Amino acid sequence: MLGGFFAALNLLLGLCALYTGGQWYPLSALSVTLGLSLVFLPFLLRAVPLPGALSHQKMLLYFCTNSLLLFPVLATACQLGGAMGSFFPVAVPIALMGLALPWGMMLLIRYVPLRGLARAALCCAWGGLFNLFVNPVIRMVSDGTPFALSLPNFSVWSNDIALNANIDFITTLAVWAVAAALGIAAMRRKNQ
Repeated sequence: MLGGFFAALNLLLGLCALYTGGQWYPLSALSVTLGLSLVFLPFLLRAVPLPGALSHQKMLLYFCTNSLLLFPVLATACQLGGAMGSFFPVAVPIALMGLALPWGMMLLIRYVPLRGLARAALCCAWGGLFNLFVNPVIRMVSDGTPFALSLPNFSVWSNDIALNANIDFITTLAVWAVAAALGIAAMRRKNQ
């Protein structure tokens, strides 16, 4: 049923592209493939018997598949936008930085031998660290500036860079506070 839906949707998009004379069909087909994979691949992996070691690594297989499907979408978008020269120096590093958050959380959840609250605390700590570094890395890659953490300045809220630095700092502290609370709860539960 899913295969029929996928084929029908791609046929409809292809006919629309032919009718409008647009060059956007490859991007839409790849985006639909990625979107359907994000939603339905867990069900497919559960239903299909996998050989030996792969049967216990379904989450890793899911992440690898969807991470790899992201890059053809980015390459096609860069090509359609006339910016293919920015694919490797800009799009790939920013995508890899964006993938660091879900990959880090998956690795913590799946492979760290701790219980639920401790894993949640580690995920929150990772999320706060990611939040602290993501914007400086994106600025470094897209603008070609040296890496520098933006320090908060709570007396300035009208400048975009200062506003982002203030919000990033507050958000990071809030996420780390949640991480600390979860870590304390995990230690208390372990000691009981």
